[in-house]
This record gives sequence, structure tokens and C-alpha cells, in this order.
Amino acid sequence: MQKTNSVLIVEDEDIQARNLSLLLEDSGYNVVGVVPTAEDALAVYENCVPEFAVIDFNLGSAIDGLTLARHLSERYSTRVVIVTGNPGAVVADGQRFVRRLVSKPYMAEDLLNVLHEN
Repeated sequence: MQKTNSVLIVEDEDIQARNLSLLLEDSGYNVVGVVPTAEDALAVYENCVPEFAVIDFNLGSAIDGLTLARHLSERYSTRVVIVTGNPGAVVADGQRFVRRLVSKPYMAEDLLNVLHEN
């Protein structure tokens, strides 16, 4: 698969979503969407399949971040990074389809390093 550096951000907190989008764009990533819910994320996948998805664990919607991560990883082979303020909530089962877990608050450098890893 050719690397596109395309990324979808799924974050329900508007300020965090905007800051993350700016960080990734300034770092050379092609942000294909910034959405607040898993349902909105699935709608993005109707038009494109990003290489990465950065997903907040606690989205406050009917579908949580871990369920979305499982779906995107298994169906689309998207590389998923979960960000969470409660890393203990992500059970070991999630490690099968979550590329990495990043604890909030995170340093920009730490998140970028996770995305750069292969």
C-alpha cells in the first residue's frame, strides 16, 4: 500500500480536534476529516479510506472509540491510534486492532512519533 499520510481525526471536543488538525497539517499530514462521532467517521469512509485514524476513546456517542477502531482496522486496514485520558479503560483485546495508545494530555512530539512508527 502506498503511503499517503492521510488521517481522519475523530474527537468530540472541538478545541482538541482543531489543535490536533493544525498539528498534523503543519507536520505534513493530509487531514481528510475532523468529525465528532463514530457515525460521522463511518460516513467519511464512504468517500475515502485514510491511512491513519486518530480516535478519542470516549466519544460520547452510541459507538465508542474502541468499537470504531476495531471496525476501521478490520474492514479497511486503517492504522488506528487511540487517544484517551483513561488508558486503563482500553482493554488488552483492543491491542489487536489499535496501533498505539496515547494518553491525554500528550505532547505533540509523542503523538507524531507514534504516527511515524511503522
